[in-house]
Amino acid sequence: SSPYIRFIGCKFLMDDKMKRMMILLICAALGLPHAYAQFTVGVKAGLNVASIGNVTVYPSNPLPGDLESWTLEYGYLPGAHVGGYARYAFSPLFSVQTELLYSQMGYKISIPAVDLGGHVYDNVTGRMRMHYLNLPVLLRLTVPGSGLFAEVGPQPGLLLGSHGSIRTKNGERVGELAGASGPATTFDLSGVAGLGYRWKNGLALSAHYVHEFKTSKKEFIPRMTRKYAVQLSVAYDIKTF
Repeated sequence: SSPYIRFIGCKFLMDDKMKRMMILLICAALGLPHAYAQFTVGVKAGLNVASIGNVTVYPSNPLPGDLESWTLEYGYLPGAHVGGYARYAFSPLFSVQTELLYSQMGYKISIPAVDLGGHVYDNVTGRMRMHYLNLPVLLRLTVPGSGLFAEVGPQPGLLLGSHGSIRTKNGERVGELAGASGPATTFDLSGVAGLGYRWKNGLALSAHYVHEFKTSKKEFIPRMTRKYAVQLSVAYDIKTF
């Protein structure tokens, strides 16, 4: 055959080799995550330090001499969270962790005076406790060759219940907080971001910041204010499959 034909034949032969090589590379790339893939289940628990943002109140019919508005300041209320998780690692670098947590949120508010049954109490503190079932879905990025990791993702939540109380300076409970039956929406959606460190034995420590998104135009939370919290957690990987 002519040199041209031989050249064309050689070209076709090289193309076939390249195609086979590309197919092998693609198969290897697709198989790599499955070759590494690890599924881990574990438990976690820790402390919540929670509150809500300040609220500005505008009286509809202010009395003469009254301020047109004032800002209510809220304090932190400690709580707890506990639950389990499942983590799927695509590679040593990337993984996704889904958690199911019972979590306590809440806040404290200072009240100058309150009239309860004809008895006036000065400088009392209102405490609101809210109980949630949360389902955070977190993307985890682990620093190569280290146990240090960062996590970020959404956290849907279901309000299980809430209750409030009014206490005096010495801690005596003197009444119930108005609106305790429903200060927040039943469905909660927050964002979570944090850092942590995991040791080779499966024990991990982490710190997260949780901030609620606005999802309602009716309820006090999150219509006028949003919940937020700092979470400090201890976790342990029970088993890796």
